[in-house]
Order: sequence, then structure tokens, then C-alpha cells
Amino acid sequence: MRETGSRFGDYFKAGIWTIPAAGFGYAALPAPAYADTQSGATLTTSTAFDSNPFLGVNNDPEVASFRLEVAPTIKHSDGVSEIALQARVEHVEYAGTYKSVQNASVTISGRHRVDARTTLAANVSVVSNVSNSDLNALQPTVEEPLQPPQAPESPPPPDVILNDITLLGRQTRRNAVTAGASVVFQPNRFDQLTFASNVSLQRYRKNSGLNDYNFVSHSLAFSRQINDKVSIGGMYEESVGDFKYTRFGDAHISSPQLSLKARLTAQLVINATAGASITRVVTATGKLNVTAFAGSGSVCYRGARDNFCVDAQRQVIPTALGGIRTQTSLGTNYSVKLSSRDTLQSGTSYSVASAPLVGGTTKLETVRMFGRVERRLNERARIHVATSYANSSDVTFAKRSNIQALVGLTLKFGRV
Repeated sequence: MRETGSRFGDYFKAGIWTIPAAGFGYAALPAPAYADTQSGATLTTSTAFDSNPFLGVNNDPEVASFRLEVAPTIKHSDGVSEIALQARVEHVEYAGTYKSVQNASVTISGRHRVDARTTLAANVSVVSNVSNSDLNALQPTVEEPLQPPQAPESPPPPDVILNDITLLGRQTRRNAVTAGASVVFQPNRFDQLTFASNVSLQRYRKNSGLNDYNFVSHSLAFSRQINDKVSIGGMYEESVGDFKYTRFGDAHISSPQLSLKARLTAQLVINATAGASITRVVTATGKLNVTAFAGSGSVCYRGARDNFCVDAQRQVIPTALGGIRTQTSLGTNYSVKLSSRDTLQSGTSYSVASAPLVGGTTKLETVRMFGRVERRLNERARIHVATSYANSSDVTFAKRSNIQALVGLTLKFGRV
């Protein structure tokens, strides 16, 4: 614990210093001659019915609920730099015996192009939510068909990287602070070098059975454009997971991977990474070394009216239920514009979290599906009808599932 904690401190300091560096670079450079600021908000009200909203083992868990969500956004751009502030507050009122739930988040992100070759980016996010009541944690909501993934110029949010499925069914509030920063350097039109740092602090209610932890990662990635359709590269990532209030289980993870991106046709794109995660876990008798396959892949089709993506991921991550685990996920996402006013979206996901690499036997499996139809009434208003299914099972509890049906109205204000 002591040695790993010290290592975490070194990584934490490095990550914290990396993040302001991008901000200082932004502040020190002169602003261009023009600037544009946009602001707006969305107000969403919805009514839902859940058969088991918290995946519990209650005898009579069915309940109706009313949801109210406000999501303001402010964006500023001057052609060279961009900064955005996004927030979200949601109140869920249950008609039955469940207590009301509040979910909230705020994210600040920015990007600055230093010159034609160098781009700096950073983001900070604060989240407080109960995962099973938070629809945004289960499904995306979009007005247009999904876009295939692009090479990121800023680091992905750490919560997306971790995506801890062990939180499902725990009915426990999560408070998290995450931050990331990156530097992208393009020495020529063929090559790109990216350095990124991410920090994540996860906290849960005392006596909830969940484990507070800190997670820091640094990565260096290189890619080369072979031709107009294919690029190859590689990435090396070092990360540290530190569990608070436990003597064992902290880990140092090294992950080298190779990457490939290929555009097979104008509509079909393949992204893939493959490598290994080399994990050194602190145990009562020393350290345990575990090597596992790590990687990700996606195949995305983008048509004139519809998009379809299949994606898979395998990674070694810290989890709230305790311990460093190998998590494997497979998902699909489809969207289509039925008309100029109507959009249909659906998705599925299957995830497996292994037993902890040290000190546990609990394996967790989840299945999630959703479908959503949305109609745009005018430029400011749209209605949607959605249904979703979530299932979670492990050796401790019997299989638990929830079916949700929802109808809602969203109003848009401002320019965003």
C-alpha cells in the first residue's frame, strides 16, 4: 500500500501539472481578431415506468416516476481557441416508496491551436449521480444520426474510459471529479504524436459496500497516415489505481498497444487497437503480476440517412465493487432518420467484469438495450418515446432486470 500510494502521488502530481499547462498556454497567446459566443439550454420533462429501477430484490419494485432536467451550455470560439461549459441537473420523483433522486454534473472543456502543428486541450468534470436512475448513463440522446469515431484532439472523459459496470444495482450515490489534458503535435501531414493525462477521483457513501479509489493514467500515442484510407500507430499507457482504506489491491498497469484505422469505403470505417495490460497488484505477500489481452475495435457504417456501429473493448480497470478487474464489453448502436422530423435510435451492450485479480471471486455480467423514437415539432421543441432493458447478475444475487418505458418533451432555448 505504501509503495503504490507513493507511486500514485507521483503520478497524481504529474497529471495535475499537465492539466494547467494547457490552460496557461491558452491564456498566454493573443486572441484572434474575431470571437463568437453561444449560449443556450434544454429543458426536458418526462414520465416513466420502471419494473425495477434499482435492480433490487424487492417483492414489489414497480414504480412510475416524473423527471425534470435542465442542461445549460455556453461555448466560446475565436477561430483558434474553443472553450465550453456544460452543466446538467436532474430531479427524479418516484410515485412509490423510493426516495427522490437528484443527479448533477458540470464539465469545462477547452482546446487551443498553438500553431499549425500543435494543439492543446483540457477538460474538468464534476459528477454526482445514482447510476441506475441516470438515463444518460444508460443511453445517448442525439438529434442526428450517430457519427463514426474520429481521432480525438482532446482526451476522452475519464468516466468513459472507466465505465464501471459494477455500479449497476447498487443504489448508491457516486461523487466523482475527473480531469484530462492532452498535447497533439503533427510534425508533418502524415504523422501525429499525442500525449494525454487523465485523473479520476471516485467517492461513495460510507458503509455502502463500495470502494473509494483514485486513478491516474498517462499515455503517449503515435500514428502515421499511410495513404488516404489507412493509418497505423501505437500507444503506451502507464496508470495507477489506488484504493482508499484498504491495505491491498492497489495496482500499477502498463499497456502497450498497436492501432489501425482503415476507411474501406466512403461509408465504412474500421478502428482497432490490440496489445496487453501488464498489471502489478499489491498483495499480502508481495506483488502479483498478471498479463491480459487489452484492446478495442469498432466497425462503423455511415450512410446518407443512417449510421450503424459495432464496438468492442477489453481493459483492466479499478472498480467500485472492489479490486482491479478485467472488463470486456461488446455493443451496437444504430440510428436512422425516418423523415425530416423523425429519428429512430437503438442500441445493445453486453459487458463482463471478471473477479478481482486479487482477493475476490465475484464476477459480474450486464446486458443493456434501448430504443428511442424522436419527433421534432419545430426548431425549439421535440418529443420522444423510449424503452430500455437492463439486466445484471453475479454469484451474490439472483439475476435482476429492469424494463423502462418513457415519454418526454424537450424544449430548446438559445443558440446552442
